[in-house]
Amino acid sequence: MKLIHISDWHLGKVLQGEPRRIDSIRTFEEIREVARDYMPDLILHTGDVFETYRPSYEDIQLGIDMLRELSDLAPVVVLCGNHDSPALFRLFQKLLGGDRRLIFVDQARRPEDGGILDFPAKDGDRIRLAPLPFVSNRGVDRFLDPSLWMSRYSDKIDVYERELERGLLSGFDERRDVLIFGAHLYVSGAITSRSERPLHISDAYMAKLESTPPVTYAAFGHIHRPQKLPTRRTLARYAGSPIPIDFGEEGETKSIVLVEARPGGAPSVSTVDLSGGRALRTLRGSAAELVMLADQVDDALCNVTLVSDGPEPNASSIVAAMFTRAAILRVANEYPGARLRPIEDDGDREAEEDLTSMFRAFLTESATTGADAESVLEVFTRVLTALESAESVEIAELKDDIEVLRV
Repeated sequence: MKLIHISDWHLGKVLQGEPRRIDSIRTFEEIREVARDYMPDLILHTGDVFETYRPSYEDIQLGIDMLRELSDLAPVVVLCGNHDSPALFRLFQKLLGGDRRLIFVDQARRPEDGGILDFPAKDGDRIRLAPLPFVSNRGVDRFLDPSLWMSRYSDKIDVYERELERGLLSGFDERRDVLIFGAHLYVSGAITSRSERPLHISDAYMAKLESTPPVTYAAFGHIHRPQKLPTRRTLARYAGSPIPIDFGEEGETKSIVLVEARPGGAPSVSTVDLSGGRALRTLRGSAAELVMLADQVDDALCNVTLVSDGPEPNASSIVAAMFTRAAILRVANEYPGARLRPIEDDGDREAEEDLTSMFRAFLTESATTGADAESVLEVFTRVLTALESAESVEIAELKDDIEVLRV
């Protein structure tokens, strides 16, 4: 049995104004070539095909074209991720899933309701797949006993996994069956990339890794960093995203997973690195230091901080002239006075900070551009004070300050 595990395409992603479509197309071409050479019996996509619930027509067309190309090589099963729309997946399944070459799994189902999928493999073997798409806190109670409705999310997912395990073992033939579990879940022990949706990688959405059904291979989606999970019971991996989705993934090596197994035997798992997605680079230095980096950046997507002795009004133009092949997403200018020094905490701070304190904290982390941070805070405080006291404020009164601050 040969399986390819892919995940988290996030088609339609726009990073700081830069569409990622070309990166997705390049990496898909790599995935397609690997699939042609590997000749899998099944391709499993563990969710987040799209970036949003309502992808554009162009992104829908791209995603469907990609999946159909893969389905010409082997059956493809696609799990609904937390970014995907279950309603859209149901429509896809109705329109495209009739020949079982391309199957969209919109929601978790009991084994007797089609929750276990069987596929023929080489030499008369059979792949038994238990798919578990993303389950929200609102939908997690759907087929649970009411007595469990007040349980923790992880305990509820345990019930789902035990049900799917029961379905896998029903009719299991150890001489011909290879068992696979696929899920879009955040499990304990996973290392995140800090680019996933914070709500859905919180403790409120964490499942227990040790509850993973005992299968030949467990394929996970949702976490963007490719990784093997720390469990002895089952060989489990996150395939990760094929391109760096956000700057939390800067420097990660992206890949897809190849699995080969025989009934009753240990699987052989390998990864193939992907290089089609443009790299993400965070650069910081003086003009002279940045020039030295120009040859190393190529066509990367860059956030750049230009360090100077004073405000540099042409920072963006200077940086753009240095990195002619790169896509410059953001330019910051850092110089003495561009950030505030943090205030020592005397332990007497009010429980709820006012807006001035919050803005001051912001200015300790983020440098201003073209103006002294203290001056920015002073104008902000003047405007806020006038608003809070219901005084009439004329923009003309602040004209000189605004000119100085380059607002």
